[in-house]
Amino acid sequence: MGVFSVSRHDGASAMAAMSNSTFLFTGDHHGVVCVWDIRSYCLVKSSSKPPRMAATWRAHIDSITCIEIIEQRNFLLTSCVDCCVRLWTLDGHYIGTFGQSHHWNINNSSTFEHPMVPYDVLTDPIDIPGCQTDLTSTPDVVTTDVEETGDDQEEGDLAVEEV
Repeated sequence: MGVFSVSRHDGASAMAAMSNSTFLFTGDHHGVVCVWDIRSYCLVKSSSKPPRMAATWRAHIDSITCIEIIEQRNFLLTSCVDCCVRLWTLDGHYIGTFGQSHHWNINNSSTFEHPMVPYDVLTDPIDIPGCQTDLTSTPDVVTTDVEETGDDQEEGDLAVEEV
């Protein structure tokens, strides 16, 4: 068994794991999503260290209330206390916000908002360089820890295996 902090701040407000136990997605009270690589975490012995963080990004400006993984499409759905619901790729690329004026099509990646980030996240004082807040260590955009593994896939990639 392993116990670890999933946030630099207040802890998790939502979490979901892939059905094949490869990645754990957590959301915190500051709108940050973290992706944890749990493929081999604590399989042999207990650990007080966290698993490797595969990715992290700021999805909302307030507390994440729910995270749902749509494994058939490799999407992540997040919701916030402000009733905002957003769709992401599993590696944090922003697809869109439900109810936005610009329509997107999940079958056509050219309609996704990526590389843009949600406007409220972009303009939130926490994410503006030089702005003094108590959360200046909160990541703004996708951060991926990628290391060469010798395979076609890199270790930091969020590859979804068919179940």
